[in-house]
Amino acid sequence: MALSILQNGSIPTFLGEEILNDIFGKDDPESICTKNLRIGLDCLGLVRIGTVLPAFLHLLRPSSVPLTLKSVLLILKPSFSEKGSNTQIQEDCAYSAFVRYVRSVGSGRRPGLTLSNLMEFVTGASEEPVLGFTLQPSIEFVEVGISFLPTGHTCSYSMMLPRPSSELEIPADDKLFDLYDYAFLNTYYGLV
Repeated sequence: MALSILQNGSIPTFLGEEILNDIFGKDDPESICTKNLRIGLDCLGLVRIGTVLPAFLHLLRPSSVPLTLKSVLLILKPSFSEKGSNTQIQEDCAYSAFVRYVRSVGSGRRPGLTLSNLMEFVTGASEEPVLGFTLQPSIEFVEVGISFLPTGHTCSYSMMLPRPSSELEIPADDKLFDLYDYAFLNTYYGLV
């Protein structure tokens, strides 16, 4: 946990207030688990930081800032081809459909899906890290092969979004959105 915190990874926000007080308090914790957690965090000096700078503990509490449609679309930057090219026109078509889909997820019209699912698919993280992403998450467009199913690459924070081709047009929103649902609910981050 200490390494994850220091390297801008996932910050453990699942610890209750009582456990946080035990870890960062002046007295030794009674629970052996909490003692071991304190020892582990203290190996890298985080307990000392937490006692000297109480504002640090704010990072270890659950975030009160939910993902919004706007924030997701700002985080996921599309990488378009040359302006005015046929490829860019097809990419615009695919991106417009994706934006409509994100709007339907954000408004709760896609059962079982949240904006966090989209972020997890692309980055492996359900929310934006406190210091931002080390790499800019992106949407790369690929010519459709056999399916319009997007794939995610969590190591490079990119999503491959299929675009229509001259042989294969983009499906209607209901069919396309079902494919997106399948991809974004996939726990294997795009490995289908």
